[in-house]
Amino acid sequence: MRYLLSILIPCIVILTATAQTQNTDIFRAVVMNDQTALETLLTEGADINACDAFGNTPIYIAILKKDDKMIDFLLNHGAETNTTNKSGYTSLMTAAIVGNTSAAKIIIAKGTDINAQSTDPVKATALILAAHNNHQQMVELLITAGADITVKDAVGRTALDHAVENKNQEIIQLLSPNEQ
Repeated sequence: MRYLLSILIPCIVILTATAQTQNTDIFRAVVMNDQTALETLLTEGADINACDAFGNTPIYIAILKKDDKMIDFLLNHGAETNTTNKSGYTSLMTAAIVGNTSAAKIIIAKGTDINAQSTDPVKATALILAAHNNHQQMVELLITAGADITVKDAVGRTALDHAVENKNQEIIQLLSPNEQ
């Protein structure tokens, strides 16, 4: 249960942050999918990696919106992928939590650290988060991209342990060492 809360609370916080930051021009442009306004703001010196009160950058919002064009735009204009928000998650971890595989593909292609661990007390990786949240396609993508299935979280559990706890046979099979 504590893992579920540690995953859900940051998602709720991120969604709340979206509403709270709509008055900030760069976040508003991302929320409204206004690349023209965003381009203007960037030309005027706006920070593509500006943070809201929760440490979320515009790319986190685009990931939650499942807006691949905006994600690609942000990355092509210098958005960072390995920084963490105040909940301790990178953009890839955020994509793993919500099961946004298309965003994860774009982020991985930009060279993000696929095995980074969250900076929160859980110390989860994107693979652990995907397995914990039963996102089979995300687990497959992360394994194919080279995610280390042996990494353990703060309490010594691997992605496989999370899949076993969830009784998710498909993910268990993907993460079983004899299937590798």
